[in-house]
Amino acid sequence: MKKGFTLIELLIIMVIVGILVTVAFPKFKTAMEKGRSLEGIHNANAVSEAANAVYVKNGFSYGSNASEFKRLSGITNSQHFNSPDVTIANEIVTVTLLRKTNKYSIVYTCSGGEITSRMCKGDKKICNAIGALSGSGSNWNF
Repeated sequence: MKKGFTLIELLIIMVIVGILVTVAFPKFKTAMEKGRSLEGIHNANAVSEAANAVYVKNGFSYGSNASEFKRLSGITNSQHFNSPDVTIANEIVTVTLLRKTNKYSIVYTCSGGEITSRMCKGDKKICNAIGALSGSGSNWNF
């Protein structure tokens, strides 16, 4: 008697594996999106805490040291986001985070130690998860 599998048995196994992958993939994709959303929420909280820390540390002023703001926020290059671009002008801090795949970007504006607005361009689910608003004009349409 020969050992091994017949062609029919192999095809049946391939069909069963295909069905399992079809069922599992949407759940896996949803879990990945939730993870990206959580990273966005973490970044929003880190930016908010850094805004408060810099504002209080500098005697209720942001000063002009963007590198200190970046250091205090603790946001660095990560799997999904590039390091933030920070500009400080007229006591308003603007923090821009770009997703490495350029699917979305998040802009935080801080004034008086708090984030006054969160604008987001790109993935609507993630923008909603961080409480960001879609901006006006062609640059901020979903």
